[in-house]
Amino acid sequence: MKSRILESILVPFTCVLYLFLKHDLDFFAPVNIVFFILLLGAGTAFHYFVWRALESHVFGTNS
Repeated sequence: MKSRILESILVPFTCVLYLFLKHDLDFFAPVNIVFFILLLGAGTAFHYFVWRALESHVFGTNS
């Protein structure tokens, strides 16, 4: 269970960090910190609930 939660945090974190680095955004600007946290939260929720449900439906797993 812990590996699933860790994966649900690390996957969106990596994607959001890549977007920040790709577009050369100033990470330490207050607005960007809030934006980063919101994107990370949305990505984590999406990956944990939606992606797992889709994975269970497609591959027939019950995890």
